Amino acid sequence: MTIRVTNADNGGLQSEIWATTDDDPDTKVQELRFLNTYAPPTPAPSDEHPDIAEGIENGTWGSTPTPKPATGAVPQTSDDLPLTALIVVLVVAAAAVVALVVLRKRSAKKDEQK
Repeated sequence: MTIRVTNADNGGLQSEIWATTDDDPDTKVQELRFLNTYAPPTPAPSDEHPDIAEGIENGTWGSTPTPKPATGAVPQTSDDLPLTALIVVLVVAAAAVVALVVLRKRSAKKDEQK
């Protein structure tokens, strides 16, 4: 079967349809018959994320998830930082800052009194 679409004189399109048989490709067939068949659509693939569909259905999709309680022991990290030593250094540094502020205020009062 051959379908030829060309430009028509009125600016539109015109079509020509003809067919030949396999036995005689030079002779056009007088009548064309078409057999319409219906193939039902293939079923949709299974949902890979049923939790999303369930969340949309029950209204929880897009909301902040509820964290699950921790089970078992907290995993150990490879951090060997001596936290106690750092706290001691922090307390000593804070005490030194307080001492310097107090000493400067006393020194400023003595200078004013002279």
